[in-house]
Amino acid sequence: MTHVIVIGGGAAGLVAARTLAASGVPVTVLEAAAALGGSVGRHEVAGLALDAGAESFATRGGAVVALVDALGLADRVEWPNAAGAWLHLRDRTVPAPKGGLWGIPPDPLAPDVVAAIGDEAAQRAQRDLSEPLPPGFAPATLGELVRERMGAAVLDGLVSPVATGVYSTPADDLTVDAIAPGLRAALQRTGSLARAVRELRGAAQSTRPGAAAGGLRGGMATLIAALADDIRARGGRTCPRARVTGLVRRHDGWDVHIAGNAPDPDAPASAAGDAQASRPERVPRRSDAAAEVLHADAVVVATAQPDAVRLVAAAAHVALTGLDWPAPTRVDLATLVLDAPALDAAPRGTGLLVAADAHDAGRGHPAVAAKALTHATAKWAWLAAQAGAGRHVVRLSYGPTGAGDPAAGIGDDALRDLALTDAAILLGVPLDARQVVGFAHARAANAVSLAARGQSGRVHAVREAVAGVPGLEVTGAWVAGTGLASVVPDAQAAASRIVAELAGPALPRP
Repeated sequence: MTHVIVIGGGAAGLVAARTLAASGVPVTVLEAAAALGGSVGRHEVAGLALDAGAESFATRGGAVVALVDALGLADRVEWPNAAGAWLHLRDRTVPAPKGGLWGIPPDPLAPDVVAAIGDEAAQRAQRDLSEPLPPGFAPATLGELVRERMGAAVLDGLVSPVATGVYSTPADDLTVDAIAPGLRAALQRTGSLARAVRELRGAAQSTRPGAAAGGLRGGMATLIAALADDIRARGGRTCPRARVTGLVRRHDGWDVHIAGNAPDPDAPASAAGDAQASRPERVPRRSDAAAEVLHADAVVVATAQPDAVRLVAAAAHVALTGLDWPAPTRVDLATLVLDAPALDAAPRGTGLLVAADAHDAGRGHPAVAAKALTHATAKWAWLAAQAGAGRHVVRLSYGPTGAGDPAAGIGDDALRDLALTDAAILLGVPLDARQVVGFAHARAANAVSLAARGQSGRVHAVREAVAGVPGLEVTGAWVAGTGLASVVPDAQAAASRIVAELAGPALPRP
């Protein structure tokens, strides 16, 4: 029988492996870390099992919802509190205006927009509705588009916090066509950015009724455990602590080199991968003192960008490392479990996005180092019930800002203190160290968004190189786009092409 190896045990790799296993293809997943899941991980804090990475999924396209249903998790789907998020600006904290697209308001004079940016800035934005588009107006980036049509206040106060909070990328580095497909065409049809946003929002609501994002009771890591269970139930194997160091094309398939001896695969229903099972003897292998080599008929590379580029470049014999790859954005997530009854009223909704100028102190207002805060027990009813009355979970996100990188190089104790100070400012509630009953620090490297300037061209070069190599596919957030709504269908498509290639003529590749 043919055998496929998936390199990478994050969401993309597990979805690809499940697709292969469901098609009857023997599959082995190799994951360098001790646990499966990648950016959809879990940790325990103060007795609560919490998401250490992604905590929700977008419903657009329906791929994630369909996967959740297929895995028998439909009864675990939860929808977030409709209270919504807030914006923390330099001199005030206000509810985020509703109904916009990436923070762009469809009605610049709406009361919540005026409250956020002020009457003068709202009047400036309103001119978008009456001023004609300049001849040949074709802004490439989101920042340029918003600044020209609605002014700097809308960009800095409403749009940039979303860009940096969601994509970890400045709005001036996000291409319009990638972040908001159809927006420039709607702008030309309607002659106004506000009207274009109304048109796209209306179309989205008519084709995708209901909540735009959902979660799973017990956390998104539940999805990882279900995927791993399903793969094993279909005869597939998952091997944590198996770091792939090389990928070599042979006349009869692929040699996959693993540092040291690959551990025995994990069999129980544990995404943590800390239990052992018998060695999969059906997987051809050979060992020497330095490495173990597994043989496969086809390979799916589903690792993060740096490792994937290295493996694919060697396998495809092309120079992908010279494409000026930007470094993935580092994100530090600080989770606090607090005994704080004052937060029972969810004073700032489900969380906050922080404007860039709020990172600097001024005019009597303290600086905030965090880029965003999620009040998890206010956002998810299931988590509030587990935590109990008066106990709250808040998670703060840190990374590079215009004011530096406050979480870089500091220890956990210092990060905990910083997070507590920021949480008190953002939530508007006094908090002290005696109220902290649990703390955790998770560090991740976010994939560079496809909307970032130049990234789509680099990814296209990878796709073209891989398309010319039989039995090789690549998937993951760095080539598919960030978020499970992008990752899941891309991983399924990559695995389906392998299935078809093993069975006969290859399917066309993107």
